[in-house]
Amino acid sequence: MYEALRLEELNYQITIKMIKSEKLTNWQELSNALLRIVSHRFICHSSDSDWGGSVLVMEKSGKAFARTYWFNDDTGTIYFDWLSVDESERGNGIATELLNAHIEVAKSFQIETMLWVKKDTWMYEWYKRKGYQDYKDYEKESNAIWMRMLP
Repeated sequence: MYEALRLEELNYQITIKMIKSEKLTNWQELSNALLRIVSHRFICHSSDSDWGGSVLVMEKSGKAFARTYWFNDDTGTIYFDWLSVDESERGNGIATELLNAHIEVAKSFQIETMLWVKKDTWMYEWYKRKGYQDYKDYEKESNAIWMRMLP
């Protein structure tokens, strides 16, 4: 078991190094990069539409998921949402792993990442600790804010 975990970690590190050397020329490259980062522990579904695209990432046993999405008319930003972790698995780093994969892709392609969150929640503080900064109020919901991380 230990050997398998070390091999997974080694493959993950190699994948990160490969992605960091890439340049974003289309959204499919970003989608593929995210899929390569998380494939050791997560399953993914990607979709494209007229407005943009998204990658839904779920832990293989279904205990956590999140989504990365983008808009075709905004090539400098990817967005993170739908983060959810089963209560029995909280505190085990699954959410951090999902968020880190999203951030790693954004950094490797040198684009900003944005999300919105309610201000009076523990998640707001968690995202701040992860490096997100307040950007502007989220007009569609009271006491919510857009946060961003620049490349």
